[in-house]
Amino acid sequence: MQLVGLGSEGQLSIIILYLRPKSRGSIQIQSNDPLKIVLADEGFLSNPADLEVVKNIYNIYIKKIAQKLTAIDSAYKLMSPTLDIINNDQRLEEFIKQNLPIITINKVHFEWHHEYKVELLMIKEKCNGVSDLIVADDSIVPFTVDGNTSAAAYLIGFTIAQQLQKQG
Repeated sequence: MQLVGLGSEGQLSIIILYLRPKSRGSIQIQSNDPLKIVLADEGFLSNPADLEVVKNIYNIYIKKIAQKLTAIDSAYKLMSPTLDIINNDQRLEEFIKQNLPIITINKVHFEWHHEYKVELLMIKEKCNGVSDLIVADDSIVPFTVDGNTSAAAYLIGFTIAQQLQKQG
């Protein structure tokens, strides 16, 4: 996971990025029009292990951060989910399920870490009429990148583009 703190308007927002979810979703291309949005099902929490990890993030890190900030300045209060929700396993599960994919609250913000794998055969079949299509993305990495996946995608795309220019 990755924790990011953002301060604004007298509040601290904690952004939690869950970096290695086990849940898997799917993306379907709707048409040959590149401007048409794809159909995406991120599959949030489809693997039960992810729910346990997210609960642990709240139980270990968010509680600890809230306690330390309150000790420094009693004006800091964990607003949502409250400690009574975090301390109740069933209520915390419900809170997480109701607030994913993105939980935006006064003190804690949760984001899922997305990474998409592309099946090249599927793309070739779905993109009829497109010649010389090259896909350069994170799908060549054999594991989920820790941190921001966009940085790895940019590096992969740039490196492949350089190689193609040398050949071309």
